[in-house]
Amino acid sequence: MIPDGNKVDQVVEKTPWWVISSFLHLALLMVAGLFFGIQAMAQEDEVVVVSPSRKKVTLPEMERPKIEQISKKLIEHTEQEEDPIIKDAIDSDHPESIDDDTVHQMEGKSLDFNSKNPFKDKAAGDLIGGGATGGGRFGYPRGGSRELTVKGGGDNRTEKAVLAALRWLARHQNLDGSWKVTGYHEECNQVAKYASGPRCVDTPGDASHDTGVTGLSLLAFLGAGFSYQSSERYDGINFGDVVKKGLQWLISQQDPDGLVGGRVGERWMYNHLIATLALTEAYGRTGGGVLIQNAAEKALAYTVQAKNPGAAWRYTYRPGDNDSSITGWGAMVLKSAAMANLGSPVAGVSSNVLDWFDEVTSRKGYYDVGYTYADSGKTFEPGRNERFQYHPSMAAVASMSRMFLEKNRRSPAVVGGCNLLIRDLPEWEKDKIDYYYWYYGSLALFQFGGAHWEKWNAAMKEALLPHQNGEDSGCQSGSWDPVGRWSHAGTRVYATAINALTLEVYYRYTNVFTGR
Repeated sequence: MIPDGNKVDQVVEKTPWWVISSFLHLALLMVAGLFFGIQAMAQEDEVVVVSPSRKKVTLPEMERPKIEQISKKLIEHTEQEEDPIIKDAIDSDHPESIDDDTVHQMEGKSLDFNSKNPFKDKAAGDLIGGGATGGGRFGYPRGGSRELTVKGGGDNRTEKAVLAALRWLARHQNLDGSWKVTGYHEECNQVAKYASGPRCVDTPGDASHDTGVTGLSLLAFLGAGFSYQSSERYDGINFGDVVKKGLQWLISQQDPDGLVGGRVGERWMYNHLIATLALTEAYGRTGGGVLIQNAAEKALAYTVQAKNPGAAWRYTYRPGDNDSSITGWGAMVLKSAAMANLGSPVAGVSSNVLDWFDEVTSRKGYYDVGYTYADSGKTFEPGRNERFQYHPSMAAVASMSRMFLEKNRRSPAVVGGCNLLIRDLPEWEKDKIDYYYWYYGSLALFQFGGAHWEKWNAAMKEALLPHQNGEDSGCQSGSWDPVGRWSHAGTRVYATAINALTLEVYYRYTNVFTGR
């Protein structure tokens, strides 16, 4: 009997060399394949284990919509809607709807947190651009309170006007969540209730401002207390979905550096700052949300970097020159972000802002504030709005910023600026209409308070309320015509959003001097 080892030797001796070579190569390939296969599986497992956050990049409530699956259709108006009714403060201690529903029945529970904890910091009473009591009207527990509205000078007319404006904005939001300066009228007549009236066809605006008007429209909803968690429906449209889609679109427009809206047009810093303000307010009002927080922090960091070193902001990234209008938006962004506890290297920025306003404040004794330098005079765009009367808009911006940053109502610059504003009250007269001025003037004088505010508020309501398009205006219902000094750029979307924000002044920002 031959041992096993000899048998193997005999087989090998009788086997051709090429067969043996092939066998050995095959064996080596199998071993190598097994080795690299194990490595590959290890790498796949490592991706899952090491980077589980991939599944958490977008929160469930903020998943991006699949736009291609959304189809336009006529929305039939079926649900019963309820407009807010403000009763005299002595009549009731809670708001009531037209059918005496309680607040929670009237508007749901999604935003109750706003009045109790609108921002995570108790010092949110100082907030610019975020509203210390949460902003909110319809139901009041979500912010402001009925008492604040009445004491501040608001009434049932202002509340109905804001709701009508938000309904118009909701009906004209694009499917992707944005608002278009040019082409918003393409969304007209989707709601049967308004389809029989005139469409919203205006002179085309500047499409490079789409990001800016989207941010402004979102601020109008946020200032009224609506968030992406809201469930209230008007005209068949869920306001929470409106806010959610708008935020998703803004986030989709952010580049790796944090810039929102891109370098589109000549004044893209306006777009970025207004969008950043919307993101910071959205995060502050919900008190959480990784997706929103990350976007807001990146946008805030870019905002700080884009400022001219030791100075203020202008149209683009560190261009060397500054202007008061964009600096006002920048100041609002920084303060809003700080109150929302969003981290950023902002040391010294507030003093830079105040130094800038001091630099461009008139030395002639009447405390007007220049646009790019002291006594710079009237600002306009040739061929577009030079016919409009000059208003001290920058004095309003500076006065508001000074009160929030310095908290000194008796500052000569604040007193002088507010005295200047009260001499130029809102008035609905051709070539005097200036929504931008009325917005900032309302913010400043509401903070200043007293007889100045009472006089301004009466004039502001008289200018805005009678000229909002009524229910018989078809698809224009709830909007304001783009007839103001700067409306040529943002058109009807801008006009409606900024006027809604003006009428939210009673509860959107807590007064830094009275705490209410």
